[in-house]
Amino acid sequence: MSSSYGSCLSEEEYIQKLTELQEQNATLMASGETPESIAKRNTAQELELHIDFRLGVNFPEEKRVCMRRLHHAIQLRKEELVTRLSTGKLTRESFVTAMQKLTQSMAREYAKILDTEELQMFLDIEPNTLPVLPIDDPEKIGT
Repeated sequence: MSSSYGSCLSEEEYIQKLTELQEQNATLMASGETPESIAKRNTAQELELHIDFRLGVNFPEEKRVCMRRLHHAIQLRKEELVTRLSTGKLTRESFVTAMQKLTQSMAREYAKILDTEELQMFLDIEPNTLPVLPIDDPEKIGT
């Protein structure tokens, strides 16, 4: 696949690079690196791979920087929701609702960085739609 930003990673290349990333994580864990630092690095690297897969390996650095900042903010919000769920401050149903809202808010925020076509490619969505998490049973969360 190619885009206006050069070639995109193939699905096979993308999966291979994600697998390599997971293998690196296991090595880092064995060497004593903290799970928090590994998770932070992993999240950033996964975003970069997703950009290369969906938008192209030559996607502009200025937009990548904006996307990294946004992605970090979304991750913090997601972690906050997970913490609230795990401490009993949110019900499963409230958690699902909050995550769906966060997902749609994320898309609106990415739309401030990406043009319409880029947004559709990045999020793999149809025109004029917002992404929805495929959660049909809140009772399955946390089990």
